[in-house]
Amino acid sequence: MVRFVDGRPDKNGYRRFKIKSFEGNDDFRSMREVVGRRYTRLHEEHRAFPALIIIDGGLGQVGAAMAAFKEHDLSPPPLIGLAKREETIVFPNGRELKLPRHDIGLTLLQRIRDEAHRFANDFNADLRSQKLRESILDEMPGLGPKRRDALLKHFGSIQKLRKATCEELTEVDGVSEQIAAKIISHLASRK
Repeated sequence: MVRFVDGRPDKNGYRRFKIKSFEGNDDFRSMREVVGRRYTRLHEEHRAFPALIIIDGGLGQVGAAMAAFKEHDLSPPPLIGLAKREETIVFPNGRELKLPRHDIGLTLLQRIRDEAHRFANDFNADLRSQKLRESILDEMPGLGPKRRDALLKHFGSIQKLRKATCEELTEVDGVSEQIAAKIISHLASRK
């Protein structure tokens, strides 16, 4: 979720959500869960809802967002969707609006949507990288969490760790030449 104020990104207002109620890919269920969690929390904290909620998607995603408000007995603020197909603005009642290609309002909506995509893609890449780090290094016998964390902190990523020489690995606290050799062997077997 991204937040814009006066047409500019407000990065302090950005939020990341992990889907908790199910596993797999279901855009509508994901939308319903996230919208429900976000606005229930704002309501419980007596915080104001935004002036406009922009949903990434068409009528199905907008319907899922509206269902979340209804499910939690909340009155939604103005809410629209921006459907990628022909950049159509979709309203909860099913009405569609197509602004001219170079309309300043459409340009702002596209910037917001593109920023949400960028933020979500970065989050997903971070999650994939974290899972990769955890699985590869957690599988290595004799490598505890302290050494694992020290290695990741020192090298920054599994990719850089894979390229490290035995000598470079021994620069990390707690990594002897023997352990460095085992790390190199372990990473080489997991390509």
